[in-house]
Amino acid sequence: MIHRRTFLLSTAGLALAGPLRAAPRVEKDVVYSRPDADTTLLMDLYLPPGRGPHPAVVLVHGGGWLGGSKAGYERMGPWLAENGFVGCAINYRLAPKHPYPAAMDDCHRAVRWIRAHAKEHGLDSRHVGALGDSAGAHLVALIGVRDARKDVERELRRYRARPDAVVSNYGAHELVRMWKIEMAHRPLTAWLGGAPEQRPTEYRDASPVSMVSKGSPPFLILHGNQDKVNPEEQSRLLHAALREKGVDSTLQVIDGAGHGWAPGTRQAQEAETATLAFLRRHLRR
Repeated sequence: MIHRRTFLLSTAGLALAGPLRAAPRVEKDVVYSRPDADTTLLMDLYLPPGRGPHPAVVLVHGGGWLGGSKAGYERMGPWLAENGFVGCAINYRLAPKHPYPAAMDDCHRAVRWIRAHAKEHGLDSRHVGALGDSAGAHLVALIGVRDARKDVERELRRYRARPDAVVSNYGAHELVRMWKIEMAHRPLTAWLGGAPEQRPTEYRDASPVSMVSKGSPPFLILHGNQDKVNPEEQSRLLHAALREKGVDSTLQVIDGAGHGWAPGTRQAQEAETATLAFLRRHLRR
């Protein structure tokens, strides 16, 4: 059974790019998976006016694989809905209680759930993107370049688990190199179980740069050139790996931006404009 709460959300005060339209509907706390007996995973849907079907974008929060929640997209979700996309903000299992590959599996589950339940929510199952920030950017990149593992959501196996387009915002994409940054040791250890020399297979398989193939979807990669958390190099490495395989990839380095961009700034406007243009190009019917 699917449990949900439906709201009308005011859009007053939003500074994101794009025309203001009728307020989106919001379905809160929709159950998209129960990966084990003790865990229920929830999704918030931000829906445009009208019956649809509308293209969907899975929104994956950051937090170093250790924290964060779907509430971080209470601003972007309505903006997507105003521009004709369904924002699908998800919670996923967090380390250290749930190490790799739990979070990756949950993101694959979310994509499959959207395709499986598209008709009842007015979604377009053929056009499902994914967008993430920081650790969420890493996760959307990972599900873009990797197929779901065989034991993930078996009853939905006939639905494709990869997104049709990926937006990665200031993510970590080559985790062995990330280990060189001292502040990355705690989250990487919690998520992957140790240092690279202790877990070489996990570091390789969890690094999007290592897993790119010709079948990867189009990517938009955004990164600030003043990022002190995840270096700009991380996105350059992913972009190069995608281009080497012939994948449609756009890298946009945002001058003056650190690890993220504050609402209403020039950097935020640049990122929002690029994101909207990319989603329109790759997810519109």
